[in-house]
Amino acid sequence: MYLYPVYIPYYKRNFYFKEFTNHHYKQLVKTIISDDIFCFNTFVDKLIDELCDELDTSVLPAYDKFYIMLILRIMNIGSDLDFSYEKEENNFFKFKVDLVDVINKLDKHDITYNVDIELNNIKLLTSLPKRFINNGNILDTSLDCLNVIQISDKVIDVSNFTNDQKGEIINNLPGNIVPTLIKRLKKLDDIVSPDPIISINLEEEDLPFDKEMYLSFFNNSFYQIIKMAFNTNLRDFYSYEYTLIKKFKFNYDHISKITPAELQVYFNVIGEDIEKEKREREKEENKDKHYQPPAGSDLSQFYPGEPPPGSW
Repeated sequence: MYLYPVYIPYYKRNFYFKEFTNHHYKQLVKTIISDDIFCFNTFVDKLIDELCDELDTSVLPAYDKFYIMLILRIMNIGSDLDFSYEKEENNFFKFKVDLVDVINKLDKHDITYNVDIELNNIKLLTSLPKRFINNGNILDTSLDCLNVIQISDKVIDVSNFTNDQKGEIINNLPGNIVPTLIKRLKKLDDIVSPDPIISINLEEEDLPFDKEMYLSFFNNSFYQIIKMAFNTNLRDFYSYEYTLIKKFKFNYDHISKITPAELQVYFNVIGEDIEKEKREREKEENKDKHYQPPAGSDLSQFYPGEPPPGSW
């Protein structure tokens, strides 16, 4: 079993991951297509749990899950995201986004993950949001940062509570708690949001999309970038599988267990082999086409019943 190290910012050390396979990739694409944020969060947590036995996703911030998903993309599919945009008929703009550059920018963020907030006799233990969001609900995102509420000697661990359950508790506490949580999250957002996490270097001005993308804890930017990184046509999966199984006698289990990068290597090798055979076949055909027999050769065997050309 092949393992590779992935640095986890929250723990400031490496953890070892198993490979992200074509089976995982296909299931992730299906989840992305459904565009259900609960299903997406559940899938990402289970995926990380499966690929790394050491990590506890229940305490892992969404920021680190985002970081992990990009590393999985780089290590098992590739670092380049290729895009093309047809501005006019048969007039395409093509460009790439290098995810290694994105990781380098994330590594520069100096984030304090765990912060204790004291309000009179109430102490709040907070971290970063643990879930990806697909909306701009500031209250939900702020509540997702709340792990522990301590009132005098009473300690309430709310880390595994839903936001609705946390909200019920907060409603019975002084009204300055929610604004304090939002203020804390705003400070975190000021760390990740000022500079673009993705910049598209195109000189063209008239494009239907932004050339820069920014991260923010207050919108769905983390979720959208993961969708962009893993987005592909689901039909392509089935076409590739059909071609490899039907025409090249691959085993379905083998296809499912290898990485997308390895699958691409197979296609490249097969394509090179087919192209080589085509060139050799064309070479032989051209050789026969331009064949000139030696002077005086008896060609009657090739022209039965007729005199050879030039003999009449």
